[in-house]
Amino acid sequence: MGKIDYAVQNGILTEHPKLERILRAFLSDFDVNWGGKSTAFNTKLYSFIVKPTDTFAETFGFEYELLLIYSPYDSMQARTMQAINSLFSTDPAKGRVETQVCIVVSDASGAKEWIYAYSTEYQDLRTYVVFNKDALTHQLKNTLISEFRTQLGERDLFDVQLPLLDDLYFFGRKDILNKIQNNIKACENSGIFGLRKTGKTSLLYKIKRTVEASRSGKVFIYDSKNLKIRLRKWTELLLLILKDISREYRLEIIAPDAQDEIRVVEVFEKMISMLQGQQVVIIFDEIEYISFDTTLNTHWKEDFINFWQFLWTMESSYRNLCFVIAGVNPHVIEVSSIDSIQNPLFSIVKPYYIQGLERKDIQNMSRRIGRRLGLKFDNTSIDYLYDRYGGHPLLTRLALSYENKKATSKPVTFTRDVLKTDEDVREEALVPYCQHIVDVLKDFYPDEYMLLEFLAIDDVQDFLELASSPMSDIHLRNYGLLDERMPLIKLPVMKEYIRRVQRREQGGQLMERVIPADQRDAWLQEEILTVIDYMRQLEGVIRKNSLPLLFGVNSFPNADKILNVPVAHTENDFKVFISTFSNCFVESIENYGKSISKSNYFWVDIKSSYPYLFDGLLRIKAYRNRCEHLALNPSMQEYVEKYQREDLEGRNPCDVDEVDFVLQQRTIEKFKLAISLENANLS
Repeated sequence: MGKIDYAVQNGILTEHPKLERILRAFLSDFDVNWGGKSTAFNTKLYSFIVKPTDTFAETFGFEYELLLIYSPYDSMQARTMQAINSLFSTDPAKGRVETQVCIVVSDASGAKEWIYAYSTEYQDLRTYVVFNKDALTHQLKNTLISEFRTQLGERDLFDVQLPLLDDLYFFGRKDILNKIQNNIKACENSGIFGLRKTGKTSLLYKIKRTVEASRSGKVFIYDSKNLKIRLRKWTELLLLILKDISREYRLEIIAPDAQDEIRVVEVFEKMISMLQGQQVVIIFDEIEYISFDTTLNTHWKEDFINFWQFLWTMESSYRNLCFVIAGVNPHVIEVSSIDSIQNPLFSIVKPYYIQGLERKDIQNMSRRIGRRLGLKFDNTSIDYLYDRYGGHPLLTRLALSYENKKATSKPVTFTRDVLKTDEDVREEALVPYCQHIVDVLKDFYPDEYMLLEFLAIDDVQDFLELASSPMSDIHLRNYGLLDERMPLIKLPVMKEYIRRVQRREQGGQLMERVIPADQRDAWLQEEILTVIDYMRQLEGVIRKNSLPLLFGVNSFPNADKILNVPVAHTENDFKVFISTFSNCFVESIENYGKSISKSNYFWVDIKSSYPYLFDGLLRIKAYRNRCEHLALNPSMQEYVEKYQREDLEGRNPCDVDEVDFVLQQRTIEKFKLAISLENANLS
């Protein structure tokens, strides 16, 4: 039986004796070592530091004490979460408690569900174990450990695909971070290059947090692939930056008209001169989209020169301005001239490549996150993960997410042999995500992608003979895609993805796996929960970027109904499934469009703003119409035939065994991937 510290008993509990009833519910597994009351963000909270017993700590991998919060309100609000998060960075909790877990007791009914939804939408990666006060004080003692086990395992912390906005689960990158910090101190420019989903954007936010925490300057990040950035002309983008900087530093500057180019540059220079002694760091992520390499917004082929010539002049003149650019390929800084004009970025940016995480980082990530989910990893499993996925953050996380979802009982210990057992099945699920990683090469740097195609089919001779330039080989090696000694693709799953794309483009059929019958119930539940989670993440990104809403001010309706759709054993089962998905996702978007007087909202706004998501939604709409209507209009019939051709690998439906389930599996997998790609595109 745990104890309550004397100072707590004679302090906060003397002032508020009713709190003791809450604390006693935890004494079977915790000591209460500190207690106090605080007010932040206009919210009053009671906080306690509790120490788990050795058995409890060992069960959940706790190394430190935990913060226990009591919120005496009958509703949960965003400011409550802000107040809770602020306590972790203040004494006495700072440096003393587990940062990844927080116990919350609330008067609000539904607090657990509210916090889970909030955490998902706003990418709060801290795990909250939530109790209702009335239910807690009537709870049997032996249910405490089971409740912790349930809630700590509810959220799959490996399946986080958005950039990391805090340090909770940021791993590695210390060397490159230190180099860029030193460059910033010396007011020198840096370039961060690497394939997508290797953690470039997470690193950029880490740079921002580090620089601003040291009070050495202000950092402004611009995502160049965002429509709001790449559609702007160079003076319009310059004006946006001017407004952001002047607002942050509270400068009284009257912004000129963006069309008056001379006035824009004059006012921008005046602002920079006013900030002498204040360092300004401007970061451009996805630099390809506003460079001379772009094929989307072609005005940047000309605007690039003016934009960077001016910024280079400002940096040279005032020495309180520097830049960090990030992208896939350093081509934008390697070319000495563009149409016989000197490239203003040539030789003024120090390039750094971001590859996979180091083995120690994979070990830290696997074990640190895994212990929250009841997963343990021995050294052989860490070696396997590092060798198999080359330290690639996304692929490693998704592999571990697969194993987490598959685990039927926890805690479970993984070894190399355990992970190898279902290697082929696991990587079948990973192959589509490789589209995140290398397709940008196909779009912007086709010569380098062609070299990967040669290696994917083991055509080493053509790789050696047809490399367009020595730089292409160097880039691919710097990405960490190629073996350091031999011309081989290091990541087996990446090699398989490129081979599949080749076969598809050459008219071949893909023999994609169909979930075995005895696994379908569990698979369906996991996939739908993931779809819900991804969709809520996407809604948060959309609101953050002020993009067209999907469902209005509320989230998508009828989430409870999609959780109850059946496995498609029959044609009628498929009809129930596809109608429910259509009602929840497609029709709710169309209804929202009508509510704002846009009858073609789905076909115009959604299609143009969210191309990946639109394709996933259109597949659902097409299959739903096929089930509901005896005859389809010609265009919808074309969509049905297109998606059936893709999903059934060109075969006639009557020639495919269990065709209803195959279509259900493909629809859900493609929809999940579409949401994931859209998240990646907008984040």
